[in-house]
Amino acid sequence: MVRLRNPLRPVNRLPPEILALCIAFIPRTNPKPIIPLTHVCRYWREVITSDPRSWALISSRWKRLAPLCLERAGAAPLTANISVPAIQDDKDFLQVLLPHVPRISHLSLTGYKSIKDVKDILPDFFASPMLDLTSLELEQHSNPTQSFPSNQVHPPPLFQNVANLKSLHLTRIPLYPMLFGIESLVELKLVGYKPPYQRFIEFLESNPHLEVVELDIEFSKTPVSTPQRKMVSLPRLRHLALTCDNATSARTLLSCLSFPRGVHIEVRGSRWNTYGDLPLLLSGPCTPVQDLLAPITTIKYLPYGLHLSGNGRSVSFLAPLRPQDIYRELDMFAIGGVREFHLPPIHHDRLSRPLGQLPALEALAIP
Repeated sequence: MVRLRNPLRPVNRLPPEILALCIAFIPRTNPKPIIPLTHVCRYWREVITSDPRSWALISSRWKRLAPLCLERAGAAPLTANISVPAIQDDKDFLQVLLPHVPRISHLSLTGYKSIKDVKDILPDFFASPMLDLTSLELEQHSNPTQSFPSNQVHPPPLFQNVANLKSLHLTRIPLYPMLFGIESLVELKLVGYKPPYQRFIEFLESNPHLEVVELDIEFSKTPVSTPQRKMVSLPRLRHLALTCDNATSARTLLSCLSFPRGVHIEVRGSRWNTYGDLPLLLSGPCTPVQDLLAPITTIKYLPYGLHLSGNGRSVSFLAPLRPQDIYRELDMFAIGGVREFHLPPIHHDRLSRPLGQLPALEALAIP
């Protein structure tokens, strides 16, 4: 009776394409979470086992599922999440995976100490061209000890044959010379490395199609002075996230980039202070944020920081800023054109002077 009633349930009347699409939205880094779903009922099992996309994920955490996943994935592009130490002595796993390396579209390598370890542990992994690779994530446990000059003759082997790469995430990885041959990046994330300033700017120049950039870095060399600094244009940029210990690095980078309208910028700083860091970004000659947003039309004080918008662009400062400091520093803003002002909780007797500076004010929010 249960078998006869199951097809009448609404969830089992979903078209197989819709059910398979729902399965694709399950967050997972290995194939194990979908195994219990094949035991729900016969209909779910038939749909899931016949959908190649549901099985196109190979993980070193569940190596014993690799043969099954590769069989059911068919010719679908593969996602491979590999912890290098986990497969160091597992020749069977590598033997199963190596014939399918050219089909990998997303590759994540973690857990190694240096690129040399990857080369020694996976000597044949990068022998075949990965022309379908669109996303590459590399996470090195230790900080790099070499700067890899631009005239290096022999680049690390894993950066070969990735000219069609769209997304690149590097954690504690140097900007290798071979990366400068990739000119089709749309998404870039750099974490935990101190690149030379000029080298980093050259890398951005070689990828003018970037749309999303996330940076958690500090420059290893002091950049040139502002008048000599070269502007880099990223006409397709939609989102820029900067995480800096101080505002100097953020101002350095913002001062050398040319932003399109519609871009949103997030600047994070856990150890910032309103006395020094915020004025450094917002006041004085050649201030990047003032030039970017002029005229500023919206000021919002938020629990996690400060949000400014104007000229079709917006900037969020995600830092611990006190309301009284925001009011004291209002003189740093070119706020004559502000139309919307969201106030922090503060005594009303402090409002007269700030509101007198806002002749174009149309909306006022007081918590």
